[in-house]
Amino acid sequence: MLYSMLLNIILLGIIGWLMIRLRNAPEKAMTAFFSMFMSQARANRLRWFETMNRYAPSEGHVFIGDSLIEEYQLTECFPDKPVMNRGIGGDTTTGLLSRLEPSVFALNPRQVFILIGTNDLELTNQDERQIAENILTIVTTIKERLPNVHIHVIKLLPVSLSSAPHIDKKTVGRRHPKRIQSVNAHLDALLTSIDALTLHDYTSDLTNTQGYLQDAYTREGLHLTPRAYEVLTKKLQSYL
Repeated sequence: MLYSMLLNIILLGIIGWLMIRLRNAPEKAMTAFFSMFMSQARANRLRWFETMNRYAPSEGHVFIGDSLIEEYQLTECFPDKPVMNRGIGGDTTTGLLSRLEPSVFALNPRQVFILIGTNDLELTNQDERQIAENILTIVTTIKERLPNVHIHVIKLLPVSLSSAPHIDKKTVGRRHPKRIQSVNAHLDALLTSIDALTLHDYTSDLTNTQGYLQDAYTREGLHLTPRAYEVLTKKLQSYL
């Protein structure tokens, strides 16, 4: 216990020192540091998947995506269902496509729930149609390997640019509501004719009259609060 406490104190000290040193660092240096951190976090998460896959039930329900999925406490929200969380914070459509083996195929799931794409708007130069086409590629790749699986694609969730004090527009970044709407419109056009696929749109359930993610449903404009996950859980319950 004492060793663990000391280790945590040391780690907090290192993080604090880095934050002070990097506060005035050039943007390129900050970006490089963030990329290195995210790359290491991704590798650690994938190692966890490989371990957890040995204990995961077959023919269950797997959720794949970015931090919006990673932060979804699935086992608590669906306690009687064989659900598995394979979300990785910061992931993009191409990142998800590259890790389908440990995240999906190794699990032989009955259903796959996909929520991905919002980070593409911020971290890549792909346009809205390209992002939607990448999601289509994820869907078709899964169906080629698992022809009997039912796929659920959750459209990109809304963000908030409101003036509420807890909203951080820097975190929201280039994820403008109109761009999100554009990706979702392309998903409608690309996915609606695919068999054994359900397209979910929860925009109206989460937004206010301005079309922004409701203040009570977001921590800073992008990520969700427990109340927002309660809304999603109620909507998804009948599909599990």
